[in-house]
Amino acid sequence: MARGVQRADAYADYAAVYDATGQGRGAALQAEQALAWLRARDRAPRDALDLACGTGAATIALARAGVRVIGIDRSPAMLSIARGRARDSGLSAAFVRGDIRDLMAGDGPGAEPLDPMSDGADDAAPLALRPASVDLVTCFGALEELTDDGDLARVFSGAARLLRPGGHLIFDLPRGGLPEGDEVLHDGPDHLVYAHTVCDRRGRFGRRRVVWFVREIERWWRGEMTYGVRSWRGGEVSEALGASGLRLIERSSGSDGLRERVRYVASR
Repeated sequence: MARGVQRADAYADYAAVYDATGQGRGAALQAEQALAWLRARDRAPRDALDLACGTGAATIALARAGVRVIGIDRSPAMLSIARGRARDSGLSAAFVRGDIRDLMAGDGPGAEPLDPMSDGADDAAPLALRPASVDLVTCFGALEELTDDGDLARVFSGAARLLRPGGHLIFDLPRGGLPEGDEVLHDGPDHLVYAHTVCDRRGRFGRRRVVWFVREIERWWRGEMTYGVRSWRGGEVSEALGASGLRLIERSSGSDGLRERVRYVASR
């Protein structure tokens, strides 16, 4: 579920494999369920921001539903694939390179908006990311890659500044902590991807190594990457939301292929 919150170039080699093996499907399903939840409460969003968008699975799901949406990620390789997917689908979605922990340069009406990358704004009219400019902020499959104590509050504070009154932040985290040990992410005729996670004694922090093999005719090539992960406790999530001026209104276990994730819904 790596989505560009580590080094900006961390996914340069992995982005194409990540997309080809459908690892964004969970994020797309989360986005669809988030929209269903909002519409059931007559809160369908007009404008949205998808944080750590990766190759654009959730962003495109939102755009397909008629939402004006911007996806933000640190990885140029991920963003390049996301733009191509949106273009091939005939959808209007903008993609911005940036760090989800630094969504805005400052507070108030004079805050500078994020600027779309020059190679990504040619096929969409991006939102001006100014205070109170979106109805929905989403972030799926990524927040466990934030490991510093203040990271979660930084993301939530940025989201709170961007949300209109009554807007929602919807995100997910692993259920039951970090999945330690080996996990096969994809096993197919042309790709094999697995992850190995080692955690500290308390299960709070870990290192995850993702290894992949790609078949090219009769040969296979191998790649790998390693990054840090953290298990955010419920109390830490609630504290970070409260400090950002957001109110937690629902915490629920996933369903329909998302049972290993917990979805959080917060409101401004």
